[in-house]
Amino acid sequence: MDEELKGVLFPEQSGALTLLYPIKLDCNKPIVKVEVISESGNELFNHDIALWDTTRSISIYNQDGLLLTKSNSYKEKMSFYAIVDSGTEIPVSGQRVFDINREWFLHHLNGQEISQLESLLGRGFLWLDDELTDVRNPDSERNRNNELPFNIRQVTIYPDRDVIPRLGEAISFTISVPGQSCQVIKIIYGDKNITFNQNGFRYVTVPVAIRELKPLFKINILYNGREMYCLEKRPKIKWRGASLIKSKEKVVLTKQCIIEQKELINNPLQVHLPANWRQKENRQKLCLMEGYQILEEVKTSPQLLKNVGGFGAPLILKRPYNSQDRLVIAGEVQNRGMIREIYYDARLKKTLIKFKCAYELGEEHQVFIWDSTCTLREVPGNCIEQSKDNDSWYISFEISPDIAVMVAYRGLRVGTWWGERFFPTLLGSSRIVSPTAIAALLRWGRFPIVSSQLYSFVQRLLQTHPTDVIAAWILDEGLPEGLKHAMVSEGEKAALRYYLLDLRVGNMLNQLMISRYFTRPTKQTIDEIIKYLGWCRVKINDVSPLLYADLVRRIVRRIKADLGVIAARDMVHRLELEILQLKNPGKINEEREKLGELAAKEANVDYFFIKNGIVRRALDWIYQRPLGNWSRPNILAACSFPYLRKYLCVSLINAAYN
Repeated sequence: MDEELKGVLFPEQSGALTLLYPIKLDCNKPIVKVEVISESGNELFNHDIALWDTTRSISIYNQDGLLLTKSNSYKEKMSFYAIVDSGTEIPVSGQRVFDINREWFLHHLNGQEISQLESLLGRGFLWLDDELTDVRNPDSERNRNNELPFNIRQVTIYPDRDVIPRLGEAISFTISVPGQSCQVIKIIYGDKNITFNQNGFRYVTVPVAIRELKPLFKINILYNGREMYCLEKRPKIKWRGASLIKSKEKVVLTKQCIIEQKELINNPLQVHLPANWRQKENRQKLCLMEGYQILEEVKTSPQLLKNVGGFGAPLILKRPYNSQDRLVIAGEVQNRGMIREIYYDARLKKTLIKFKCAYELGEEHQVFIWDSTCTLREVPGNCIEQSKDNDSWYISFEISPDIAVMVAYRGLRVGTWWGERFFPTLLGSSRIVSPTAIAALLRWGRFPIVSSQLYSFVQRLLQTHPTDVIAAWILDEGLPEGLKHAMVSEGEKAALRYYLLDLRVGNMLNQLMISRYFTRPTKQTIDEIIKYLGWCRVKINDVSPLLYADLVRRIVRRIKADLGVIAARDMVHRLELEILQLKNPGKINEEREKLGELAAKEANVDYFFIKNGIVRRALDWIYQRPLGNWSRPNILAACSFPYLRKYLCVSLINAAYN
């Protein structure tokens, strides 16, 4: 920063900070950012100072720099300054003009020249107190417009009628005026002048990014070539998209944005449905989905989401089954846990870990660095210290963009941060030294494994080291000593299911489970096999009932070959009784049908669709037939529901045996 733009502040008894001497401001822009920095170099706060009102074509100031707001606040013998935008002509002679930045000009006027402007342009164009142009109170918008001439009130503004605009996207508007008596001089949205082109009695704006449900436009209109009026209009827009309600403020989500899992869990989401979707008659309900995982049926009122995973999938709006129509609400949902940000403080030569709230450092906390060589290192406890405000920690380590930092408490993950070059570094790794450890850390650290950034790396890991990845994801292997996985969430199950619903990976998983834990049936009793399959069901079924049913099918084939058909049938019946929590084998079919109806109700679909659209297609997968373009997403969506997973399990086991 230029030395002339710096100043020294000293505190007064009231607590205010006062400049020791005046400082020079950069006046080439209407908004000046002022930063207050401590002696140690840390930014205490910053503030934007508006030097002039960019929503007005002309602002008039006296010699002391005070804005004039009333028509009787000037005298003809005094001098004044006027800041005028480049699109407004000042039809008076004698004034001195200074170019501020080619968009705004400073005019030096006397009182007589201001009087001339008032008569030529109209009082409403110059003064803030005129009720036609008072924009400080939005509630009086309709009252102000009613005071305008009839022709001015007939001006309309509307968006492109062939497009259903999305919140946050740039859209163009058309302004229609009634005949030659009205000429649009200026269009303002927010604090920006909007460029427009005239086409007869219509004025078409350039695309404008709108982030409000009801945007307010201010239109300066020259009436009959001599009077200037300011009209306020809120165009009616049929939106599509969604916004988060945070502290009564609506934050618009875009299809490119990355949103934190906690944001969706803690803040209501307001969805704006496309009109053509609302009118479509379909038994399927529109749902909010994280990738293929169904979260909630969409509501017209704001809603909180649950079971959000944050493993990198997009947040979308669609009908879950046999539907191509979808609206991306947010491009990616991530889960960084408690960590807000991490950056290196060059002055202190330490890295700052900033948390989302006050978080006290304890003896059982650990900080890990995952570097570009895929090596995990723990930061020694004596190199970690708590900040005074309790919401940050300092570590004696310089971070770089190609590393990840993870914080743990008693072995459980607290938060994760990764640099912008961490994922490209993983992708560029030519040799993977410890695939089991890498897969385990990706899962433990809640990295976005289904995001576009990591998808190709995880796919390569599965193709080259499938058994290692499976051991880490299903059997909880590969974590460093002392670390442990949290309880598997629905979001985590969905992320793992996305990759494991692959024939090759499924075959490798079940081969691993059999080779590690299952010897020949002649050496194990049916009781031992049932016990083993019960343990497998806990590990596998909630992630993928298809994988579990396929494992049972493989073991049944072995039992048939070694112990006979009766022993195999007995084992399947006992397994079904255990899953359905029954004692009477005669009620298995009846209870299976009841479970199917309950699953259909839970998933809000037809029972016939579950039997024919889900179970039959899942059997194709078990019999080594690849899933079709519709079948795979349908099965992934169906596995969102616990009852449906259970029904799939018993149905596939029964069908696979028969």
